[in-house]
Amino acid sequence: MVAGYARATATLIPTYDAIDPAALYAPVRPVFPKPPARVLDVGAGTGRDALWFARQGFDVTAVEPVDALNVHARTTGKSIEWRNACLPDLQGLQGQHDLIILSAVWHHVHPEDRARALGRLADLLAPGGVLVMSLRMGACNPDRPGFDVDPVRHPLPLPDTLRSVAPLRAASQQSANRNGGVSWIWLICHKVGN
Repeated sequence: MVAGYARATATLIPTYDAIDPAALYAPVRPVFPKPPARVLDVGAGTGRDALWFARQGFDVTAVEPVDALNVHARTTGKSIEWRNACLPDLQGLQGQHDLIILSAVWHHVHPEDRARALGRLADLLAPGGVLVMSLRMGACNPDRPGFDVDPVRHPLPLPDTLRSVAPLRAASQQSANRNGGVSWIWLICHKVGN
């Protein structure tokens, strides 16, 4: 999957950067903490969203395993801490974050790794923090395959410290995806306890 993204960076970078983060996150923005809360953007791609959060005054750590995307991101978001890691383990990451974002990432996590990935995300989430993830409904590019993430057929294996609220449906921000029948479901999980 990482190799497929690396091969497509010339096309993906302008496509990703054309998306307006304010419009993308409008359905879930009410659950975001106030700046200068700590934000962890997992699968940050070009850094578009990380930069948007940083410009609003958040303390941002961006994680991206695709070097070709990560290099572009480093040139646009110098106020952001960049890390090269991937789910399910996010090796090397420490600390607790008030908001963890997974935008267009979860469908790439193998079903056998999802419980471990959610446990790791819960460990990185501060008490009272919020995990927000988008789930892709519809076919993936064959060069960047994904797994079924329908929350009805495949309920999230949430650890005891995470509580989810009702999912929110949203149209794709990309016209090519909308035309291809792709839509998104936003899932919001709150951390309870320690």
